[in-house]
Amino acid sequence: MKRLLSVCVLGFALVFGYAKAEPPSQAQLEELLQALGTRQVVEDGMPQMFAQAREVYVERLRSRGADDAEITRFHQVFDAQEQEVRKKLSWQRLQPVLLGVYRESLQAEDAAALIRFFNSKDGKRMLDVLYAANSLESLTQGEVDEAIRRFRASEDGERVIRRMSRLLEIASMEVDPLLEEALGEMTQVLEAEFGRKKP
Repeated sequence: MKRLLSVCVLGFALVFGYAKAEPPSQAQLEELLQALGTRQVVEDGMPQMFAQAREVYVERLRSRGADDAEITRFHQVFDAQEQEVRKKLSWQRLQPVLLGVYRESLQAEDAAALIRFFNSKDGKRMLDVLYAANSLESLTQGEVDEAIRRFRASEDGERVIRRMSRLLEIASMEVDPLLEEALGEMTQVLEAEFGRKKP
């Protein structure tokens, strides 16, 4: 999930400079989120994350000899916790956080450049690769490396990549607390109920 949210905030990781000038408008910020497909990747990634976690827990319970009644109870508790996490990591809660980070990190000209890039063929290709890897689709390391190579060779690609690391660090400072709070509470409940070994 942390990887998912890091991809979601990739937009402000791909910034061309730090100096403050004219801030981006609300319309620019919303257009950038749309160009990045941020809402879609959050909403598509959430079910995959929960399905994977559910499968891991069920396999662990089965290996400990859990009967059908306990597995049924687990699913009921898991469903309730999943709904709580979805509320805490909903788009309605994440969007203002992301918009705030974009607003503080970008100039208007940066936002315009990013919108142009992510609406371009190279930008869409880069997002396709990132989102495919994040959604657990099968990608070889060679395919990922080739996509990055093409991206570096594209206009402004190398310059964009050089900015990535520091700005992703800034993004994590905003996103990680939400993630840790939501998933941490869910984990505590599940471990308290089902984490102990069956006598």
